[in-house]
Amino acid sequence: MSSVALPLATAGLYAGLLILGAIALKAFVIRLRFMKRIGLGDGEDPALMKAVRIHGNYVENVPLAIAGLTLLGLLGASVWLVHLCGLALMVGRAAHAQGLWSSAGASPGRTAGVALTGLALGVTAIGLIVQAMRIL
Repeated sequence: MSSVALPLATAGLYAGLLILGAIALKAFVIRLRFMKRIGLGDGEDPALMKAVRIHGNYVENVPLAIAGLTLLGLLGASVWLVHLCGLALMVGRAAHAQGLWSSAGASPGRTAGVALTGLALGVTAIGLIVQAMRIL
């Protein structure tokens, strides 16, 4: 296996899992909309407001991370770096969703989620810069 194939396959694994997470959150929003008969907006329903915000926050962060993970793989970064960033992002997004669902205010899940997501994105960015500089 080439030096790029394994990190890229690892990035693909996390991308697939993260996309499934987005689908699950979207399905939850759709289910709530159907149950509450709210076709557009949130109808000022607290549960739907939370679900929409959880999904929105997820899709604000995850595509950027998937792009970064994919580029790490293409640039031949260490498979362990891709695993570290992908796993931190997955745990962070899950913790954030759980934390936001349990409390609209500060919560341990939200705090951990924001921290892990920021760490994953930051390490991914630094990894991309280092890998690019090695090639340039």
